[in-house]
Parts: sequence; C-alpha cells; structure tokens
Amino acid sequence: MKIKYGYLYDEYMRWDRNVAINLNPNSHCHALITGSSGSGKSNAGLWLLANYMKIVESNIYVCDFKAGSEWSFLSGYPRYYAGYNCVEGIREYYNQYKNTKDTDKFHNLLILDEYSALVNYLTMQDKLNKTKLALEVQSMISEILAMGRSRKSGIWMLLQRPDASILVNGARDNFMVSIALGNMSKEHKQMLFSGYDLPKERIYRAGEGLLYADGIGAIEVKYPLLEDLPTWKYHIHRVLMDDFLKDAEGIGERSDSS
Repeated sequence: MKIKYGYLYDEYMRWDRNVAINLNPNSHCHALITGSSGSGKSNAGLWLLANYMKIVESNIYVCDFKAGSEWSFLSGYPRYYAGYNCVEGIREYYNQYKNTKDTDKFHNLLILDEYSALVNYLTMQDKLNKTKLALEVQSMISEILAMGRSRKSGIWMLLQRPDASILVNGARDNFMVSIALGNMSKEHKQMLFSGYDLPKERIYRAGEGLLYADGIGAIEVKYPLLEDLPTWKYHIHRVLMDDFLKDAEGIGERSDSS
C-alpha cells in the first residue's frame, strides 16, 4: 500500500514525465509541508489528500485555524474544525488516536493548517486568562508525532516556518516526510535538511521544491496545479461525508474516492 507524495522534479521538467514518489502511509504517517504564502502548500495538501483517500481507509480530521478559502469548503463536515474550535478538534483526534490499535482496520489522519498561528494565539490567551491551552495542544501533538505510527495515526501539518518554538520537545524530528515548497531561506533549509546534500540552487515556482523522506533522503519534487479546484474540492467533501455517515450508521464498506 503506497500513495503518491509528489512527482520527481527533474523527470517532469526535462522529459515531461510524471514519475511518482511513492511512500507507504504505515511507515510515513507524518508529513510537514512548509512554504511562504503562494508557494503552493494548500494545493499540494489537497492533491496529497485526494491521493491518500484513494488508497487508505481513514478517519480524517481537519483543523483550520484561520478558516481560509483553502479548507473552508469542508464546513459542515463533522470532523472539520475552524478557529478556536481547533482545540476541540485536536482533543477529539487525540482521543481517537488513544483508542486505536495497530491491528485496527482504519487509519487516522489529522490535517493541521497554520498550526503556528493557533499555538501563538493560544499562548497569548494563556497569558491573559492564566490557562495552559497552548501547552496542552503542543503536548498532544508531540505525543502523536512520537507514538502515532504504532496506532495508525498520522499528522499532516501545513505552515510557513517549522520553528522549534512551535514544534516543542524535538517534535519536528518525528516527521517522516518534510516538504518545503517555493524559494526558501538558508535558515529554512537548515531547519529541515541539515546534513543532507541538496540539489543545486534554482528558482522554484509554486508547487515546486524539496522533499525529504526517511529512507530516501532529500530530492526535488513537483506537484501539479489543480486546474478545476471547485470540482476537486467537491469530490473530497462528498467522499469524506459519505465515509463519515457510513461509519456513524455502521453500514457497508466505505466509498471509493476515485
């Protein structure tokens, strides 16, 4: 069981061939997707999710702190959480993770968009209200990143910069896949690809960049730009809702997402 994690950049640019980077979601359950605004993070996330849903039967949660146009199409899906509700979403996912065994049929996946903005907001609220929500959230995420593989539970995190102040206790090192899209600073490269030989310097467009995966190393990657985005989003929403309703009713097999 493997899913497409992108296409080899050189094969696409030189020969116009889509040669996929295939990874097993059991061994590569956590992915970090970074890049500045306009780098293609959300486009890559949607493309990856659609490919994931074709292969993996999974309970999928989405926490979208800024509730932007990228993921708000999932409004109405019971496992979509926006704004402050992301705290409850992470708690719900943590409970799902705690109650899942490696022998269970379904996987679990949490997609976190703009996690750094959520942590920064909670840190500010904690100072005002003398609470510890930021610590609670960071602790749950750190535990899932460290132990999720043994419970078929993964995290995909989309953010601009993977600062250690956000990913505490070495959590950044627990991502089996790290993707950096667009043009990045030397500091950004150092955060994700320290110690690895990187391809020569080049200008990356949206959806292009570097990917590191355990067992592969650092390679250049390209994601196709989704031309008919509304249709893409419609199908993702439909399949997620169908799967959720079938789980809730306890009927039949999950629908095919193709």
